[in-house]
Amino acid sequence: MKNTYNLISGYFIAILILVPCLLSCGIVFAQYDSVDGPIVRDAKKALETGDVNIALKWVQKKDEPEVMKVFGETMGYRKLTPKVQELADNNFFEVVIRLNRAGNGAPYEGLKPAGLIPPIVMAADKSVSTASSKDLFGMLSDAMYKKLNKKFEKVILKRNFDDDNVEAGREYVKAYADLMNYVELISGEGAYENFSGSSYRKKTEPRKK
Repeated sequence: MKNTYNLISGYFIAILILVPCLLSCGIVFAQYDSVDGPIVRDAKKALETGDVNIALKWVQKKDEPEVMKVFGETMGYRKLTPKVQELADNNFFEVVIRLNRAGNGAPYEGLKPAGLIPPIVMAADKSVSTASSKDLFGMLSDAMYKKLNKKFEKVILKRNFDDDNVEAGREYVKAYADLMNYVELISGEGAYENFSGSSYRKKTEPRKK
């Protein structure tokens, strides 16, 4: 009887640990897989400027040849009709995202539509882009602020790299991912009472800067 109880307790604890992790991973993947995510944003910029290095930082070095091959093909297709350009662009986005996910041991389930990224993650991304913590840290409690601020400052320190320095770009991506993963973690630890899509209600008062 005691062994049965211990076994059931073990299963219950495992479920408590795994379910939040799986839910969080789904949101994290949506950020990287969606058309309004950071990977597609950089992939678009790479195509618009003709500089593949902007996209290369999102994949591992071993995957660079595939990205560069598809990039070259896409640049050629973009000279044709708008419809062909759209299809080619989306294919390039998918290749970069797929390789990024594979490099992180994560599944790829296709390019996701815009609007799936939670508000707190969007605020974190905006904070990195503008190098301003105002939008993000106003949502956090004091305890969350201290740890997140350290991660945020690390990202800002690494964000001004030369696009031709792909390794420096990868260091930025690593710090960026660490920040976003932590944002996802704290978003499920009582920062919000209601958290769904673009609608949410804060449980804590905005932090005064």
